[in-house]
Amino acid sequence: MNAPRKNLPFDPAWIALGFAAAVLIGAAVWLIAARGGLEPREAGQPAPVAGAPATPAVPGEPAPVAAIPTPDPVTERLAALERRLEELAARPVGDPGLASRVTELSRQDGETQRAIAELRAATGAVLREAGQAVDTRFNQIEAGIGAALREAERRLAAQEQALAAVTAQLPPAVAALEQAAARREAALREAIDTARRESTNALEAARRESEARIQALTAETARRAEEGRRATEQAVAQARQAAEQAAAEFRRRQEEAVAEAARRAEEFSAAVRNAQAESARILGALQERLTRAEQSGARAAAVEALRAEMASGRPLRPALSRLGGEAPPELARFADRAPPTEAQLRASFEEAVRNARNAAPPADTLTRLGTMLTIRRGEEVVVGDAAEAVIERARRALEAGELEAALDHLRGLPEATRNAMRPWMEEAQAVASARATLRRLGQG
Repeated sequence: MNAPRKNLPFDPAWIALGFAAAVLIGAAVWLIAARGGLEPREAGQPAPVAGAPATPAVPGEPAPVAAIPTPDPVTERLAALERRLEELAARPVGDPGLASRVTELSRQDGETQRAIAELRAATGAVLREAGQAVDTRFNQIEAGIGAALREAERRLAAQEQALAAVTAQLPPAVAALEQAAARREAALREAIDTARRESTNALEAARRESEARIQALTAETARRAEEGRRATEQAVAQARQAAEQAAAEFRRRQEEAVAEAARRAEEFSAAVRNAQAESARILGALQERLTRAEQSGARAAAVEALRAEMASGRPLRPALSRLGGEAPPELARFADRAPPTEAQLRASFEEAVRNARNAAPPADTLTRLGTMLTIRRGEEVVVGDAAEAVIERARRALEAGELEAALDHLRGLPEATRNAMRPWMEEAQAVASARATLRRLGQG
């Protein structure tokens, strides 16, 4: 018989069962046919049995019955367990560079342990099922052989009874037939015993082969499970080590980031403090400038009011109160006294000039004529009194509104004339000083 294919396993016990069944059936048919009936023969020979078939083949050598291989559930479960082991062995170890695979590897380890437990349980179940199947088949063979033997013995007893009845009538034929039947019965019993022994040996060989195969499969399963467990543990260890390294690197980077953030925060705080100090300084400067601007504005308004009062010739006290603080002495002299206006100064200038002329000492006729006639070449007096030229220049400056220039001209007069005009010059100087102070105050 050809070896069974791997994808359709064949149980060797079927060979012994088919062989035993064929031997049993052939022996039963041969025995029944041999004792079915007898016909008279020539003298001294037993009559042939009516309707008896031809002499069968040698007992114990029946034609083998071909057994059709059928799928065995035990073998299928063993093949499924082998495929499961191959899947477990082919599982990837994992990427040690990814800390996220630790959980997946742990889960695979749990699945591997569960698969090993299932495989062991299935292997035990397969062993038990194989033993039960072998025992069941052996019992079925023994039961079949026993039933066939009992049936054959029953028919044999019936034939013996019939032969006993005929023996009384045909003693010689019966004796010969009994001898032939005894020989055939011995041959049949020997064939049955041989078939039983061969069936028992075949079943025992099938059982040993099944046990050896199951033990080899169990050992291979345990080996692959152990290799898978070790590979899983190694992968888990590598993944754990990679995760710890990644965690250490993350902590180091986090600490560096925290230190960098603290440094930047300190720099930012320093910049904020500097900005606040600069802002405070700028704000103080702005406030100071605003205060000065306000003060300047108030001072400018007060200066304009004082100028207006000076120009109108009114006392300056109401306007001086707006300046704040102590009033300059140049302005305080006009606090309660009205300052002279330019018109008043021009009018009093002519009177002061007359007083100066009258106060001059008496002169000769030529000098008096010089005072009455003056010849100039530009600003230079060619003929006449030089003081008159100075007074004329002072008059023109006064009419132009240049009080300081008029005073500068008058300071060049002769002492006698200058002393005569001193009251006017002092009054004009007070006005000029007050105006200069207003200009200074207006400039801040």
